[in-house]
Amino acid sequence: MLERVPLPLLNPGEPWADRIRADLLVLGDPWPALVAHLHAAPAAPTRRWDKAARGLLDGIDAETVRRTVTPWAALAAEGGRAEGGGHDPCDVTAVRGLAWLLSLLPPHPESARTLGTLVERPPVKAVVADAAVRALARLEGGAGHAELSRLADRVSHTVTLRRIRRALAP
Repeated sequence: MLERVPLPLLNPGEPWADRIRADLLVLGDPWPALVAHLHAAPAAPTRRWDKAARGLLDGIDAETVRRTVTPWAALAAEGGRAEGGGHDPCDVTAVRGLAWLLSLLPPHPESARTLGTLVERPPVKAVVADAAVRALARLEGGAGHAELSRLADRVSHTVTLRRIRRALAP
C-alpha cells in the first residue's frame, strides 16, 4: 500500500498536511520531490535551497504553483492539532518551506496576504512567523512591504514585531 502513496509522507491530521497529501495523489511529478524539499527548508533562505526549489519548479507554470501552494499555506495559517493549535513538530519545517516557496514566485496579492496570515494568526509558532516575515521581505520589487506595514500595526509579539520592523527598515 505504501508504494501507491507519494512520498514524502506528512503526518496526517492537520488540514494543511492532509490537503497536501490528497493533492499529491493527483499532481504527479515533480510535486512529491518539491514537498520533500519543503522539509529541508533552512532557518533562513539560502541560495542553495532556492536553487534546488527553482530546479524542481522548472517546467511548471508559476501561476499553477501559486494556485496550488497558496491554499496549502492558508490552511497552515489556521494552525495545527498540537497543543494550543501548534503545528506538528515533525512537519513545521515544511510550513517554513511553504513560505520560502511563495517568496520565490512572482509576487501576487493573495500570496502576500497568506504570508501575512501566517504571521498574525494565533497560535503562531516563532519559526513560522519568522519564515513568513522573511518571505514577505524578499518578495520581488518590495511587493511584501504593504503587508509588512499592516502587520507592524497589528502584531504584538515582541520578537515578531522586531523582525517586521527590521524587514521594513531601509
